[in-house]
Amino acid sequence: MTAQANTAQVHHLLSLLDASLSPDAGTRQAAEAALDQAAAAPGFGLALVAVLLAAGGEVPLGLRQLAATVLKKLVREHWTEESPHYKGPPVAAEEKEAIKEQLPAGLGDESSKVRTAVAMAVAGIAKWDCPQAWPGLIPGLVQAITAKKNANLGEQMWGCGNTHVSSPWDGMCRAAGQRRQPTPNRLAGSKCAACRRPASLHALLSLVHFGSGIRVLKC
Repeated sequence: MTAQANTAQVHHLLSLLDASLSPDAGTRQAAEAALDQAAAAPGFGLALVAVLLAAGGEVPLGLRQLAATVLKKLVREHWTEESPHYKGPPVAAEEKEAIKEQLPAGLGDESSKVRTAVAMAVAGIAKWDCPQAWPGLIPGLVQAITAKKNANLGEQMWGCGNTHVSSPWDGMCRAAGQRRQPTPNRLAGSKCAACRRPASLHALLSLVHFGSGIRVLKC
C-alpha cells in the first residue's frame, strides 16, 4: 500500500506556509525557519504533495504553488547526496516512491499554474531518478498520451517528457510557434537525458507555459 500524507502534518504545514506569507517579518522568518526544520522530518515531502494536489478550492492557489516551491527545495537539499545543495537527512526510500507515484497526477490539474509547478517538481526529481530509479515515468507519459484521458494531462506530460528524453529529433532546433503533436512513437524507446543534460531542464520552463499546443524545442 502506498504511503499517504499524515493529516495532522498536512494541517501543520498549511499553517507554516500561510505564516511564511505574513507581512510581519518576525512571523515570516519564524515560519521559514520552521519549514527548514520540518524538512528533516519523515513525511514532510508527502505533506507537500498533498497540499500541492489539493484541488477543488480546498487550499488557496498561492499556498499550493508555495508547496511546490518548498518541494523543489526539498529535492535539492534532501533527495540525493549527488546534489551540490544536499544537506540531509535524505528522504526515505518509501516516501520517495510514494511522491513519484502521486505527483504526476497534478499534471492534469485544472489550474495551469499548478500544472506548471508540478511539471517543474517532476523535472527536479527526474534529473536524479530517471530512468533507473523512476522507470515508470516515461511509460506513464506514453500511456497517458495514448489514452488521452485528460487534455491537460496529455499536454503537460508531453511537455515534461519532451524535456527529459532524447528523441530521434535531437540535434534539430525548432522555432517558437511550431506545433508538434505528441505520439507514443516519439517517446517509446527514447532515452532519458535528464542526468546527462541538466540544461534541458530549462526548456521545461518554456514548454509548460504554452497552453495551445505551441512548443519551443531546444536541442
